[in-house]
Amino acid sequence: MPNRRFKMLKFGIENIRRLGRMSPIEIKPITLLLGRNSGGKSTFLRTFPLFRQSLMTRTSSPILWYGDLVDFGSFDTVISRDTESKTIFFSFVVDQIVIEDRPIYIGDQFGYFRRPEPSSAQDITYIVGIERRGERTRISSISINVSRPKIRVLLEIDDATTVSKLLVNDEDILAAISPLRFSLSSGSLFPDLRFLRPREDNRDLWIVNNPYAAAVLPQLIKLLRRTIDQRTKDKSISEIAGRLLAAGFADRERFKSVGRNHGVTVGRLFEALASNEGDKTYRQIAMLLDAAALPSLFRAIAQHLKTILSATLYIGPARARSERYYRYQDLAVSEIDPDGKNFPMFLNSLSRTQIEAFSQWVKSLFGYGVAVSRQTGHISINLTNGPVETNIVDVGYGVSQILPVLGQIWWARNRPTSREARTPLALLAIEQPELHLHPAHQALLADALVGEATASSGARAETARMHYVVETHSETLVNRLGEFIAAGKLDPENVQVILFEPDDVTGTTSVRTVDFDQNGTLVDWPYGFFQPSVV
Repeated sequence: MPNRRFKMLKFGIENIRRLGRMSPIEIKPITLLLGRNSGGKSTFLRTFPLFRQSLMTRTSSPILWYGDLVDFGSFDTVISRDTESKTIFFSFVVDQIVIEDRPIYIGDQFGYFRRPEPSSAQDITYIVGIERRGERTRISSISINVSRPKIRVLLEIDDATTVSKLLVNDEDILAAISPLRFSLSSGSLFPDLRFLRPREDNRDLWIVNNPYAAAVLPQLIKLLRRTIDQRTKDKSISEIAGRLLAAGFADRERFKSVGRNHGVTVGRLFEALASNEGDKTYRQIAMLLDAAALPSLFRAIAQHLKTILSATLYIGPARARSERYYRYQDLAVSEIDPDGKNFPMFLNSLSRTQIEAFSQWVKSLFGYGVAVSRQTGHISINLTNGPVETNIVDVGYGVSQILPVLGQIWWARNRPTSREARTPLALLAIEQPELHLHPAHQALLADALVGEATASSGARAETARMHYVVETHSETLVNRLGEFIAAGKLDPENVQVILFEPDDVTGTTSVRTVDFDQNGTLVDWPYGFFQPSVV
């Protein structure tokens, strides 16, 4: 397998329009979406800006179906018509998430306890189910699978936000931590998991926001006190509990190690408990440790996926027609709108150095540069060829349609970000960039994508690596990518085609990936894909 420098993201959908069951597919640096019209390509692509607008707006539901970026309608218009299930599922797979490591503090006399080494989880699958309950969309279930350490989590939510079922590796965690309960934060597809603890009068619940197991600590100490020699001091029992909690999810070898660090007697006891697969006491301790570690896992997944999806950029297929002059607005435009309507103001917001860099980049591809002219309250966009400047309106409609796309591609990699805002993987979703373009210029779009994808994995690898998800009908663009691969300028591992094949009889779409071989040829490509059917 190739050596990965950057984190992986796979994404899948179930029960949205024609996409009945789409297993998670890896989003590679260049991912093309191809297929006949009304096959689900746009639905798949637009889920990325859908997630962004849901995450960037304060809502009471996990999904904001209608917003500034995309309009999905409503839950009832989105869910597949031909499914008996009333649940929509989104699946995310990532290859590494670092679980936040903070010390646990137990009492003044017992001090801090840190995890012995940084904790990370490998190959995490996060599947969230959402349903309509009343007038709102709610999360109905979450499942998490971690390959290392091996953890399976299944969580179901009642009509509010309280967790009604929670299994970790098939063990009933709610029964183990009773009377404690869990609750999810509302209004996010990636919620926090929080403890609920009964008040002393046992009539209602209050939230315990301590992520490091203050909620389960009394139960764990009580269980250890029953298990360990009664002559062991309370301080030692609390120290053992703190070190077990600091180690994260239950692990038999770490459990034994904690025991050995507290003397021969405790070491032998823990060795015996962990070596017996059916030991009831160890299972009870393990469930408490798993319960205490769950909020940190949820938080790590949420932080990772929110960071990626909140930075998603999107440019749609219907882009605004260019005008000869634009009324000047003293606005600071940080990105281009999906319809490109604010593209002139975006250019006007760039510094002189940035405009020159963008112009040189466009010129290297299409042979002309870009300049902004300012005159008495108006600005205009001009194309430059040496000393000659021509207003964009006078050079053809296709140019006005492609410039916002090029601007978004260039800005995706060159936008300034703080260290805190950097993400290991960033997405740019583009719909039909080839509209109104001559085939020769469609091929140059491939040049733009390849140049930016390879640049972001090379000299500037310290910044977020851009992944481009492009819905297209352009045979020229596809063939051009094959030419780059054949010439050794593009690694076939960094590009793929996702093929959407609708079935008019069943009303569903099958989805599969098609890869390029080392010669730039698509493997298992359907014959006559770009040709009309002969009746």
